[in-house]
Amino acid sequence: MRTIQVLSIVLSIAGLALGYSALTNAEGESGSAASSMGLLLMFVVFPCLGAAALLSISSTVTLLSSKVRDKSHFKGRFWFGVLGINSLLSLGYMLVAIYLAFIWFTTV
Repeated sequence: MRTIQVLSIVLSIAGLALGYSALTNAEGESGSAASSMGLLLMFVVFPCLGAAALLSISSTVTLLSSKVRDKSHFKGRFWFGVLGINSLLSLGYMLVAIYLAFIWFTTV
């Protein structure tokens, strides 16, 4: 469980960093360079963030139980800090999903 929590943080940071660097470098580029940035976003950044969301939400909900935390040796300030960061990430991912669903249903 600890590996999943750390992996979701690493995937989130990697996805956000790649997305940021792709979007800042896309300004003023030609058409082919901009389309390659779109492919980078579509095939690297979004799957990276999607995997991070799935891992983060599922493991954070599982770790709400104190029995599971004790069983997986999820103790100490560092691991509770990791759980807190993932809780915030999970909340952010769920809010983005709710917002996208709201936009989807209001435009259809």
